[in-house]
Amino acid sequence: AQKILNTISGDFELEGKPNQITCSIGISVYPLHGEDADTLVIHADAAMYQAKMKGKNNYCLYQKSPENTSKSLVVSSSSALP
Repeated sequence: AQKILNTISGDFELEGKPNQITCSIGISVYPLHGEDADTLVIHADAAMYQAKMKGKNNYCLYQKSPENTSKSLVVSSSSALP
């Protein structure tokens, strides 16, 4: 995930104007976080929103909460760029 963030994120110029791309990544892993594509996407989406809450250029890994398996808990996250 860190390599993807480093590759995608950055400054560039478009039609003479400065622009910046940032990225938030949510990660879910088969079969740990789901056994079908729909469930994996839902869990990755929940992790992505956690990454967004931490600010720009972050990634988070989804994990089921021990108290309630229907809720998400982010157990791994990283700030990619300052």
